[in-house]
Amino acid sequence: MKVWYIVGICFVFVSAGLAIGQVSQTEYFAIFMEGKKVGHSIESRVVAGGKVTTTEKASIQMSRVDVPMAVNTSETCIETIDGKPLGFEATQELGIMTMKMSGTVDEDGMVSVTVASMGTEQKSELEWPSGAVMAEGLRLLMTKKGLQEGLSY
Repeated sequence: MKVWYIVGICFVFVSAGLAIGQVSQTEYFAIFMEGKKVGHSIESRVVAGGKVTTTEKASIQMSRVDVPMAVNTSETCIETIDGKPLGFEATQELGIMTMKMSGTVDEDGMVSVTVASMGTEQKSELEWPSGAVMAEGLRLLMTKKGLQEGLSY
């Protein structure tokens, strides 16, 4: 009987999330190098307000010549529900050095990119490659085409 109460409570929370138009998923991963755990990664996917936001954060601890070094990365993709890219943001921290890149994709297929590193900021405009997808677009493509061995798309 308690199981049905738990299932009912879970159903209420999922229904509430769907009713307000927000669904989120989070996955946790361990990162190994040569059989040793060196870090972790957290992936999240949030659907809200007609947009899908996918974020992956990774943290790795390693040593170079017995000097410990932390590498932290964060990548976020913002897309429409049908996988059309809208924008992105990426941050990479290597010890004390941080590089941040962000961009938005407009209706004409142009990308406005800003890269900030070591106190300088550069802006540029590039053409979005035809057929290129981000995280949600790739998830939809894999769902449609499948994952059979030897298949390419």
